[in-house]
Amino acid sequence: MTNLACTAPNCEPARPAPERLVGKTDTREVLVTGWHENTTDNHTVTADWPTRHAFYTQRSSYFSPLLFTETVRQALGLLAHTAYNIPLDYRMGWDSYSCRIAPNALRPHPAHSDVVMTISHQVRGLRRPRGPVRLLAKVDAVRDGRHLGTAEISYTAFPPALYNRLRGEHADARAAFARARRPEAPIPAYLVNRDRPSDVVLAPTSEDRIWQLRTDTSHQVLFDHPHDHVPGMVLLEAAHQADLLTTNADDALVTGMSFDFKRYVEFARPCWIETAPLLPDSDGLVKTQITGIQDGEEAFSGTVTRII
Repeated sequence: MTNLACTAPNCEPARPAPERLVGKTDTREVLVTGWHENTTDNHTVTADWPTRHAFYTQRSSYFSPLLFTETVRQALGLLAHTAYNIPLDYRMGWDSYSCRIAPNALRPHPAHSDVVMTISHQVRGLRRPRGPVRLLAKVDAVRDGRHLGTAEISYTAFPPALYNRLRGEHADARAAFARARRPEAPIPAYLVNRDRPSDVVLAPTSEDRIWQLRTDTSHQVLFDHPHDHVPGMVLLEAAHQADLLTTNADDALVTGMSFDFKRYVEFARPCWIETAPLLPDSDGLVKTQITGIQDGEEAFSGTVTRII
């Protein structure tokens, strides 16, 4: 991994990224490697991509676009707890996520890849002691010196007392895991560019362009520790797979995603993933509208954009 030089005025040397700060218990799943401050509210975070990943490498041998998202997620967790001093017991959730990915940026490399992210933050609203912290992050990333992608994320960190009041009976993660529905049989893995049925997060239904979300809490990457609700990374993976099913193009290149998260998705009740193909945009890119619905209400929605 490259030891990134610190070139900004008064910039400190890169600091390590302990796994407890990035929301992973399995050290093998930690992608970020270090960080330093460039200026106030602007930081550089480094990461290491393997030649192949147990989950984020697709059947086509290309990385899933969700590897970029997971790298960003880990980087924001790291900066929240270090640069912004958000306590480890705060619970963080994304309000919205959008990204643009360079075509071919996810192709496999013969060796490990250096990923360097420049991240700027804005604190949204007044920060009060033991109150929620609302942040907006903008990310610009390169992989081995070439443009990888950009992302913009609006997220909130809740103190434990407020989060527990917000979630009520659903706040206990281990209890939520215990209540999780047994996952239905998955759709064929090859239809979503996967080799293993266990990596499929959708089950078929009798309705056209509607699938049931599968939450297999034994999956070691998606659920490496208990959660009180279905994580956003799982919802985005469901959206990605639903887009593949809708476009019938398992090897097409994703160039962007844009999603809003409106409600928590609970483990104990079914969630339905609905899609609608949209007309190509002015650049000829194909878009799919994707909505997650639970208990008759919209939980999350957005679009996936790709080249076919």
